[in-house]
Amino acid sequence: MNTDALQHQLYRYAQDLQELMEQQSQLQQRYQMVLESVGRSVPETDVLSRTLIKNSTLFLVTDVQGTITQVSPGLQETFDFNGADLCGQYIDRLVAPAHVEGLRSVFAKFEKAIRLGGIEQRRLELCSPTPNGRTHDFDVLAMQVHKNGSTLIYWVLQVAAPGTNALDSQKAFFSATQGDVGILVTDPLGSIVAVSAAFSSIIGYRAADLLGENPRLFGSNRHDNTFFQNFWLELLEAGCWNGQLFNRRRNGQIFLSWQSVKMVEDAQGKVVSYVAAHADLSVRDSNSKKMVQLAYHDPLTGLANRRLFESQLEQHLTDARKDKTGLCVIFLGVDGLKSISEEFGYAIGDLVRRELGDRLSGLERSGLSVAQLSGEEFVLLLRGAETESEIEAIASTTLSKLAAPFLINQHQITVKSNMGCARYPQDGSDMLTLLKHADAAMYGAKRFNTDFCFYETGVVREGGV
Repeated sequence: MNTDALQHQLYRYAQDLQELMEQQSQLQQRYQMVLESVGRSVPETDVLSRTLIKNSTLFLVTDVQGTITQVSPGLQETFDFNGADLCGQYIDRLVAPAHVEGLRSVFAKFEKAIRLGGIEQRRLELCSPTPNGRTHDFDVLAMQVHKNGSTLIYWVLQVAAPGTNALDSQKAFFSATQGDVGILVTDPLGSIVAVSAAFSSIIGYRAADLLGENPRLFGSNRHDNTFFQNFWLELLEAGCWNGQLFNRRRNGQIFLSWQSVKMVEDAQGKVVSYVAAHADLSVRDSNSKKMVQLAYHDPLTGLANRRLFESQLEQHLTDARKDKTGLCVIFLGVDGLKSISEEFGYAIGDLVRRELGDRLSGLERSGLSVAQLSGEEFVLLLRGAETESEIEAIASTTLSKLAAPFLINQHQITVKSNMGCARYPQDGSDMLTLLKHADAAMYGAKRFNTDFCFYETGVVREGGV
């Protein structure tokens, strides 16, 4: 691979990552609107932190400098002091001198990565702030929580049992959590070591049946390898992952859940475990169709997303092989959508994207479907087309629709579009080859400064649009 090709590939990869982050944020907002519209409670993005605090009788809350802002009644009772007297003080006032360094290591790590979403686990000796007060050893879980524009640190505590290690402590704590949110704990290799009663109820398996198993046991097969690659990239980089996930109950029913996953590390930076909170989002009535719609369509344009498109393409390829009919994949690149948001604001940018989705949706008919692969890349799937003139007519209609100015809040905005076509079977007989060749044809159109190109036997050929 030459230098230019490598730079282009790296640039595309960086664009894809940015678009994935933006789409995840938009998808979360859309889920909240749908849940509210059907009268269901909206889960917090990080349901795990909320669940841990709700289930703990012993906890502290501090700011990022260590100033105490809240003390649980249980902790006040354990040490026999008034929490109001401690608010405004530094947390190290509660930590035995020999353990202050362990406390500071938590702040040091969070300071290096203020957006870190993982959990730091420590065993600390805490002592009462009153003269001659009692001391106890605690297993402490510390995590950053971002709320209302500020960052807090939750310190969830459990009295340490002699002879136990960090993972043993988590097993005891998480297995006992109550409420509707299910908790799952795996060791660093992915084997399940603890589940809460709520999780067993949600998934339909007894706790004893799950221990030692991998979470793949209840996988839905609705998410592709790319989804899980992005999942692990974000989890290992940020220490957490929040989003929607399809799972399968023991009875075979597929359901939608909101999942918060956190990586737990010890003082040496070693991964102790992965902890996941599952909030069941399934809706057992006609409104469930809205949830499925969101899982397979872009939240802004409403067009089919990559997951749905690839599933459709595989099915139509099977039909085309059987019926010996033609099939075309037409890549559509729309330049400038990101710069529109930067110039006019993201609200205007979103309105342009919605209008763009409406225009492309208007093209759909029997034999023609449209999907969105990324922020500025779309694809048309044309079934049954036999001649180049038929394909060029579709491309011409599409380009004409997108060439008309977008009139948004008194702004007249235009975009530049290019299209490239790969045909089955002459340009490829499988999904990956067709997609690669259609993409190459689209970039050929840009390179040749034309609107539309065909791909043919390894070269890009200019079309007649």
